[in-house]
Amino acid sequence: MYRNLCNKFVKHPDLKTVVWILPCLDFEIVHELQKKILQDKIANAAFPDVLLLTSHPACYTLGRASSQIEKEHHYPFPVFEIERGGHLTFHHPEQVILYPLITLKTPDVHAHLKRVLNWGQNALAHLGIDSLLDGQGSGLWLDESKKVASVGIAIKRWVSYHGLAINVSVDESMWQGLPTGVHPCALPHAVPTNLCDIRPALIRQEVELALIEVLKEDERLHPIQFENILSFDCTSIK
Repeated sequence: MYRNLCNKFVKHPDLKTVVWILPCLDFEIVHELQKKILQDKIANAAFPDVLLLTSHPACYTLGRASSQIEKEHHYPFPVFEIERGGHLTFHHPEQVILYPLITLKTPDVHAHLKRVLNWGQNALAHLGIDSLLDGQGSGLWLDESKKVASVGIAIKRWVSYHGLAINVSVDESMWQGLPTGVHPCALPHAVPTNLCDIRPALIRQEVELALIEVLKEDERLHPIQFENILSFDCTSIK
């Protein structure tokens, strides 16, 4: 399946960006998919940028800055130590997750982080929800304490991977019961917050569609193609 999807690029040599809209998939499957795309992009400069839209069953990820306390705690859901920056974060089926695998044109990682956050911020604006960026580039906030989205990236050979997770209706058990001194994204003042807390009728698909519209509007991604993938064969990645 992976190669079949990639073969479509050959028919559109001018294509700059491909967005794959995936179902909810295990974190390790999408992680392997990111690493495969990363490898192909590094090996082939003509390989387009790929943005993955998805969600995951409940799990935690630990970034490179995670502490021993974060690493040694026994969590109620699977845990993955990964390459992105930052500390502990959580994933859940009721998030909208965007993984942009993009070749950076300039070595400005902060500009890339801001660009990814702006996509999320503009998607929320499409839904009539105002959000804020903080000076640390750690995510999107409804106010000084309520955090609705987290961001974390890794860079290899100036290709970015990992990305943005927006909380729509995440079960609060994901962050309740963490050990003393352990906080999502290592931010003690941050209160993980769902968009449904302020818009109870909002569903995940609405947020995903708003994000798709924002990507369509970003001329820096054009020419762009969207591929709705209803099922994904994980054995095709290797």
